[in-house]
Amino acid sequence: MNAADYLVAWAIIRSWKAEGARKDMLQSAKDADRLPFVTVALIRIAALLAHASEVDRDFTQQLVYANDANIVTRILSVTDQILSAIDADQRPSAEALMAQLDAIPEHLAFRDIVTSEVEVDT
Repeated sequence: MNAADYLVAWAIIRSWKAEGARKDMLQSAKDADRLPFVTVALIRIAALLAHASEVDRDFTQQLVYANDANIVTRILSVTDQILSAIDADQRPSAEALMAQLDAIPEHLAFRDIVTSEVEVDT
């Protein structure tokens, strides 16, 4: 996995209002043989969102009942609900939250780099 996978995953999540764009991004990831990595990135980002919004249990249930064919759909269902709730909140704090969320891909990519360096050193 690389930083680009997280960026693509976040773009897919953020495209919750543009189904066509979302489908195109998923197809592009599939065509580039990156869909498995993007799916893992989707899971990690969705888990962070679910935990932060206290819907961990709902997210876990979506994963439990997902099969290979619909796992991405299930993940995006949860993230769509979370982003929809944030979007419905018209306060300035919602915009600030979205700005913070935009840093998630970089944060996860950085953690992967640090973790892989630690594993190499041990």
